[in-house]
Amino acid sequence: LSRRQVFSDLWPILAYCDADYAGELSTAKSTSGGLIKLSADGAAIDWWSKKQEVVAGSTAEAEYISMYTCVNNTCSIQELVMELELGIGRPRAVLMEDNTAAIALATGCRTGMRSKVRHMRVRFHKVRDCVREDNFQIVYCPTDRQTADVLTKAAGPQLMASHLESLMGNTTGTGAALACAALAHRVSE
Repeated sequence: LSRRQVFSDLWPILAYCDADYAGELSTAKSTSGGLIKLSADGAAIDWWSKKQEVVAGSTAEAEYISMYTCVNNTCSIQELVMELELGIGRPRAVLMEDNTAAIALATGCRTGMRSKVRHMRVRFHKVRDCVREDNFQIVYCPTDRQTADVLTKAAGPQLMASHLESLMGNTTGTGAALACAALAHRVSE
């Protein structure tokens, strides 16, 4: 088997991100959470939960800021894979997001939204650039399947157990079916 054949089943990189809007009561700052997996059925190789540096003006903005952090971390992993010279180039990434307004911001689907987010720092628009450059595909992920949810807020025992299975690499968890469906749709386009 060639290196390309051995590593081809790892891609795309699957990234989940979420935010808890204004969850910090004293400062009204949101919490970003996310995780990255090298494959849909693999274990998480990177994860984080961190208070955002700025106060978000809406849930969509908090989610978009969380997407920015996730894209940066995923880009670092893509660059590492390229430096390893596995002969596969830059691996694609699928970003799982549960907020449709944040997805619209990232993909540029709603041009009327631009005036509402003009105040956002330019750095957060790196997400748009990565989508335009075709390095990322952003896929809607229902909240009950959003594995990063447990990194931003308290979850009930059943939801926590389901998401922990996904974090640890169990294919019966949240991401495998969604990622495969997203890739199948992209290939059929």
